[in-house]
Amino acid sequence: MRAVSMWFIWKKAIKSFLRNKNKTFPILILMTFAIGFSATLFDMQDIRSEALEETLELTDFADGFIYFDQIPIDYAQNLTNSEINNYFDGYEMRMLLVVKYEINDQEYDGLLVGIDTTRDDHINALIDNNKEQIDKDDYYNVLNWNFADANEIEEDDELEVNFGSIKEDLEVKSVGYNPEFNYVPIYKDVAFPSLRPYPILYIDNKYLNQRFLNQSVPLVNQILYKLDDMSDQEDLENSIKESMGDFLEEIFPQKEHPYFESMREDEENDRTLITIITIILLLGSIITLILVIHKLIGEDLKSVSIFQGLGANNFEILSSYLIFNLILSGLAIVMGLVLSFFLNFPVNVLMTEAIGIPFLPETGVSFLNVLIIGGVFFGITTLSTYLIVKKSFKMDVQQTLKYETKFLEKGNFFEKVYKKLKKNPTPFAKYNLRRIFGRKMQLMGLLISLSISASFLIISFSFNDSV
Repeated sequence: MRAVSMWFIWKKAIKSFLRNKNKTFPILILMTFAIGFSATLFDMQDIRSEALEETLELTDFADGFIYFDQIPIDYAQNLTNSEINNYFDGYEMRMLLVVKYEINDQEYDGLLVGIDTTRDDHINALIDNNKEQIDKDDYYNVLNWNFADANEIEEDDELEVNFGSIKEDLEVKSVGYNPEFNYVPIYKDVAFPSLRPYPILYIDNKYLNQRFLNQSVPLVNQILYKLDDMSDQEDLENSIKESMGDFLEEIFPQKEHPYFESMREDEENDRTLITIITIILLLGSIITLILVIHKLIGEDLKSVSIFQGLGANNFEILSSYLIFNLILSGLAIVMGLVLSFFLNFPVNVLMTEAIGIPFLPETGVSFLNVLIIGGVFFGITTLSTYLIVKKSFKMDVQQTLKYETKFLEKGNFFEKVYKKLKKNPTPFAKYNLRRIFGRKMQLMGLLISLSISASFLIISFSFNDSV
């Protein structure tokens, strides 16, 4: 008996799925669309976080920044006494010089960054498009990637650098990326920097001092540092203030850097916005699914009495409809996962362009997001199916017939149009109008719901990124 029962359950479920393919296929498309795009929207929330973490790791980004008046490098090293050095896991001194660039007959305000080119590695290192740090031999005359990409500047191009009366043509040897100066104004009296990148050229500090400052002893005005223990930040700041005195301009930790503050604020705002849009998309899809499945199973309720007459019990009948839901949801989850894989790459490209990085973060499709969203659909459709079928067990024959023919009781839009064009339709014509077009209205409603869901997706990608 058990083998026959299971055979009946699966056969009834598969037949319901195939026999009603004109209704089940649109439902399958809707569920695939909702699962695939909703999972992709949730994955988008992780891309910015992953990009931020990768940037910190790949560039060996500083734990903190010290800015001070330009002083000889030997004097700066004396000011960072042994007590201060005990906090450091490493540090690097640099010279920042505001200059003007002339590129393709256009003038730009920008920076020269004097670095120690003899170092084997750097804090706030520059990386290429392959996520590799620039080689030591190429670590001079390196132009920032953001400006080079925006202005189509390549290696071996020349830049005219002006500082006062000094003019120098410098050849770009390499192009590298580091977010240190993103959202950081060039001039201290500017509160809100332009979001457009400005030119930053990394050159040897001795050459910068000799050629532009006429100094034989290199000057520096910035220290990047790494900490042994992040909890030492406050103690370090107090020691720096005491040691440098009036020379000190500013000291702040990594978390207060404008780029990372902006990125984390944007991440929180975008996460909230994407979550709201995704919930709206899911709600629209779920409501549509409940209505369509209610209609689909409702039209099939006449089978209940027949199967009961043939000896099938309520559990077998209910199970057949639940298996029907399982088949539908399983296919939708698989197809939604495939759709997410296809969408993952273009979404990654979209996000990296929005936040201005030269590489794709190592993020993939989240199977968990797909399973959770698919599980929500399965749970809701299963509950809806259970309630509808459970109700049918209590209906007598007259109620079943009334439920089956209720769409014949009221007219529809097509009948009204027919009456406008001709006289009152004959009973046969009225029967066809109400029966045939009454069923078609369901499909039209489904298509409208699909269009509404699609519009929410389009709106979600049309919002300007907060960056």
